[in-house]
Amino acid sequence: MLLRSKYLLINPETLVENGFVCVKGDKIKSSGKFSEQECNGEKAIDLGETVIMPGLVNPHAHLEGPETYGGTPPPGEKRLLPFQSFTDWAEQIITMRQRMKPEVFIKTTDHGYALLAANGITFVGDHSHIARTKNIHANAKIRRVVFEEVTDLNPLTAQQRFDEVRRNVKLIKKDKFLGIGVAPHAPYTVSAELYKKLYGFAKQQNIPFSTHLSELKEERELLTKGKGKIRAYLKRVGRDNYYWRHPGTTSIQYMAKIGVLRPPSFFVHCNYLSNKDITILAKSGASVVFCPNSHYFFGHRNHPFRKLLKLKVNVALGTDGLGSNEDLSILKEMKFILDHYPGVTPTQLLRMGTINGLKALKATAKLGELKPGYCADIAAFPLKHKSTKPEHLKRVLIETSPKSIITVVAGKIIHRG
Repeated sequence: MLLRSKYLLINPETLVENGFVCVKGDKIKSSGKFSEQECNGEKAIDLGETVIMPGLVNPHAHLEGPETYGGTPPPGEKRLLPFQSFTDWAEQIITMRQRMKPEVFIKTTDHGYALLAANGITFVGDHSHIARTKNIHANAKIRRVVFEEVTDLNPLTAQQRFDEVRRNVKLIKKDKFLGIGVAPHAPYTVSAELYKKLYGFAKQQNIPFSTHLSELKEERELLTKGKGKIRAYLKRVGRDNYYWRHPGTTSIQYMAKIGVLRPPSFFVHCNYLSNKDITILAKSGASVVFCPNSHYFFGHRNHPFRKLLKLKVNVALGTDGLGSNEDLSILKEMKFILDHYPGVTPTQLLRMGTINGLKALKATAKLGELKPGYCADIAAFPLKHKSTKPEHLKRVLIETSPKSIITVVAGKIIHRG
């Protein structure tokens, strides 16, 4: 297969005009500036005024969920109400999920995979409940790490819950396109005992470990003082536990104390970090996944990702789920940053949406660049502009955030727009 376009983004730094990518099997055979000699007379699929680029990466999604997510509610269901606070929103979600039929978990996960492909995403980390969705994950067409998401605040049942997680992850048959991970939900829903068991399992199995961390202002109050809105919320939804004791410190310092603030961990959100937290995180080697549109949905302000980048923390971009986002588009996550955070370059954003995500997901295949020998994971987007300046063209791509006109995984076309 030979793809030709007006522009070729070989990697986040390198943009070529009149570009091509030649794919043989599941790998890139050659790429660069188009010439008949270079392509040995092979007939090209000319995509016109587009940019061909490496497939985008979304390390944090929640594909399963109520049908009210991101569309018209089915008969008898109400649309998710505008949130008043995170806990109000979470209670709505819990109520909806309790009413969900098994086929809805499958339907919404399948819909999520289709949305990802339409947005040029070729690798995802989906935080899921494997026993409900294993068949959809097994047959999906994009690369994926399926995380078993876990909650249990009771330290006395940590072993029992851990054994259940191990059984569930065995339901997934791993291959070069499908991996597994473990995801204790958050420090206010998972005991230290369970955290340590899950991290040890991830380390032993050499798989990714993910958790929501420092997502809420109220999270700090609960962990440092053992009280506040989250404690009241946990009691209302039946998730508080008599045996759990607050650690008396911030989320980051808590994770460091119990030994999980290090690779293969990545931490989702990290919205509220003190300077001390940032310093500790920067020394840990762990990754952070920032979800800009979800961050905005919940009314958070001024994410510290720029400070983290300056300290060489690997910061990637995620979408979160359709319960707090209108789409599963990494380009739209980049656009939000471009619109709201001065000083961040398009090249930085493209790296956060590709290579940094691969690092967070512990990808072992050669991905993230369109060079000979690399896996042929490709997305092509419309890009019409008279500028010849690479950084300006990258900016236009992000500002327009179009849907993909073609998405390729391992040399196979999985989506045409």
